[in-house]
Amino acid sequence: MRRRLRSCEMPRQPEKPGIDQIAADWVGRLDGRVASTEEQRALDDWLTEDERHFGAYMRARAISLQLGLVLAQRAKERHTPAVELSRPLLTRRQMLFLGGGSLAAGVAGLGVLALQYERN
Repeated sequence: MRRRLRSCEMPRQPEKPGIDQIAADWVGRLDGRVASTEEQRALDDWLTEDERHFGAYMRARAISLQLGLVLAQRAKERHTPAVELSRPLLTRRQMLFLGGGSLAAGVAGLGVLALQYERN
């Protein structure tokens, strides 16, 4: 039996399984190197296949950048004398950069969702 939506509920969009995983795989595959022509064509095809793919890809890139910065900071702290370990894990500049990247990824994701919602 189908459930009727109340007027305040948004209809759920069926989501393709694995979009976030595929985006994370692309980010991991291209991490630290330039894509070959064939890889770039495949990525471009995947990104244009569905509006949600771009948002998922940007979220995965933002997470990858944030993780890289945190890991680099921790590696640096391991090689720092104990006296200097009282510094914060991230500087203000790094926090602003990470916050801006996260905000940009979030806005892109919301934009994709808004476009998808308007079409339905």
